[in-house]
Amino acid sequence: MFFSRWLPLVLLALAIYAHPVAAARPQGETLRKALSLLKAERPLEAETMLAGIDEGDSDYGAARTLLGFLLLQRAAAGEAERVFTQVLAADPQNAPARFGLGIALMRRGAPGRAALELEKAGTDPVVGHRAREIYSGITAAAPHNTEAWLGSIRSAKSSGDARGAYAACLSCLEHNPEDLQCREQAAFLALELRMYEESGHQLEFLLRNGHSSRDILNGLGFACMNRGDLEGAIRVFESSRDRYGTDSWIETNLGYVSRCRGDLIAAAGHYRRAAELDPSDPEKHYDLAFTLHLSGKYESAAQSLEAALRLRPGWGTAHYNLAMAYWNLRRHPLALAHARLAAQKGVARARAVVEILARNPAAAGRRP
Repeated sequence: MFFSRWLPLVLLALAIYAHPVAAARPQGETLRKALSLLKAERPLEAETMLAGIDEGDSDYGAARTLLGFLLLQRAAAGEAERVFTQVLAADPQNAPARFGLGIALMRRGAPGRAALELEKAGTDPVVGHRAREIYSGITAAAPHNTEAWLGSIRSAKSSGDARGAYAACLSCLEHNPEDLQCREQAAFLALELRMYEESGHQLEFLLRNGHSSRDILNGLGFACMNRGDLEGAIRVFESSRDRYGTDSWIETNLGYVSRCRGDLIAAAGHYRRAAELDPSDPEKHYDLAFTLHLSGKYESAAQSLEAALRLRPGWGTAHYNLAMAYWNLRRHPLALAHARLAAQKGVARARAVVEILARNPAAAGRRP
């Protein structure tokens, strides 16, 4: 069928026709002929014509972009990437070319870079709207066309419609239950939408079918954690760490789960490793300090809070907790100083601490 065979070309042609620059002037003879050849399903002739267009031609950018999509159509993703990159070097605002570059990168096994390019392209109102409109027509006519479903999902995500993207995932899986790419998209969209049970089911399906990665294991751990399965979360996070190595994100989540289970010693160990792995993140030092404070280790908690404040000066909540640590250490002048800084930053509960310490610090006693 025309739509399923010429998906990228239809999208691009419509985007070019609707693009303000294209609409403001008549199209050149070469571009008109190439589009006519495509409508007649003569892509190789169109490709030859477009490849020979002169760089000084007013349609050079549009023609080269169209050439890139033709190269994608015959699975020459490397050549297409080169063409789209050249177009964008001359015109970074060319959204159809950026969309094509995203597809080329995806096909060349660079999903991270691809997602960035597709997200940028999807913010263009022409490409974003046309993409969703066209993908909708294709999937209605050819529901087993998984590439079209994935395009529809990415277009919805690019426009900020996570629920629409998730609905497209479910529709795709209804017709293509074994498609792991679509299932992975569904799993992470469910996470984004805080549908932790559903996300967990999708991620477990992927793992049962041999589709594993650091992100999938970490996502499952996060889903388990948020649906209250603390033992399952620890098991999955440790599996990810053992298989792919640790990082500050895993250690932070292991710290959080351990703290929820009441194991403050294990929690402090995980938070300490997180801070060592990412010493420039003040949140890591704060998490460690909070756990140390709960453990009654006020001196160590104060040191971690001082580290957090060096990285994020003026952090009201950190000043407040540091005031509490110094109060428990009976260093009342320091406690008062940090309580005042916290109050200045809008931490309401700090005002009561300031009043007590300023009035009679010795009578304030030890804080719990």
